[in-house]
Amino acid sequence: MHAEVLIEIEVAYSPTAGTVELIRLSLPAGSTARQALDASDLLTRHPALVGSDLSLGVWGRACEGSTTLRTGDRL
Repeated sequence: MHAEVLIEIEVAYSPTAGTVELIRLSLPAGSTARQALDASDLLTRHPALVGSDLSLGVWGRACEGSTTLRTGDRL
């Protein structure tokens, strides 16, 4: 049996100036930006984001929800 390979990433969100929520996640290798967003539970805690024109980025560079993440990435 093979152990599942995990990546360590962070999801950061700033709901107000001077406030940052930082969620550390361990996800299966091959996980996408959208999967990380879903796993972070941010959309549950901030329902106003649901259906909004939400932009994603990795380390400040725009990305699609389908972008594959790597260990050390910050979404």
